[in-house]
Amino acid sequence: MQYDHKEVISLDHGKRMLEDGDFEGAEQYYNSVLKRYPDDRDALLGLVLVTARISDLQKLRDRSSYPPVEYQEAIYASIDSAIVSSSGPEDRRFFGKVNDLFSLVFKCSSNNAEEAALAEEREAFRRDRKNVEIYRSKRYSREKIFPHVRFKGWLNVFRLMLIAVGIILTALAGHYGKDTMSIVLFAFFVLVLLLIAVIVHILVTDYPEDITAEEVEEELDQSINEHSVQIKRYEKKIIRLCDDLSGETLD
Repeated sequence: MQYDHKEVISLDHGKRMLEDGDFEGAEQYYNSVLKRYPDDRDALLGLVLVTARISDLQKLRDRSSYPPVEYQEAIYASIDSAIVSSSGPEDRRFFGKVNDLFSLVFKCSSNNAEEAALAEEREAFRRDRKNVEIYRSKRYSREKIFPHVRFKGWLNVFRLMLIAVGIILTALAGHYGKDTMSIVLFAFFVLVLLLIAVIVHILVTDYPEDITAEEVEEELDQSINEHSVQIKRYEKKIIRLCDDLSGETLD
């Protein structure tokens, strides 16, 4: 899109305001441009940057420049608005990449926060290894009987059905069971149902597994390493997208 001299100055001024941290002023500038050119990509991107509180997409190469997670919804809304306002497929693809970039940024931030929490947890444990009891209570494993069973939902339903059947049979026995043999058979049947209910209860109940202090630290180290690996993967993808978007941003 071609601009007259004043409009070019306006866009440059908006970019300088972003660099100076004057996001309110930059927002006013870009909105003024969009009133005249609603599909201008630079101005639409400028509003996205304002919402993210960064001066340029290339800032996202550095983790310290990531926007807070609280901005996530507003940033995505700003990008969606830019896609809707874009005039052609090229601009829509551009903002699609911007959306992918911020998606990776927030995923990376989430993993970074989890990694930091795990590291803090590990340091607290190292200061006082007596906390192993706390970690043991957090770690659960299924009983060794039928370890392949994972469908706790339908097993709970089955257990409730057994209880309901027992109640119904109790009521029927009270009404019809007058002779001794009926009572004995009924009692035997109820005992069988109770035994089945106990077995089902064992299957669907989690029990703490014994764990040593060394195993606690090893598990924390492993979790931290897994998050670190994932963070590096996200950062590589972020850098590739920044490279891809380089030259297509505000000039």
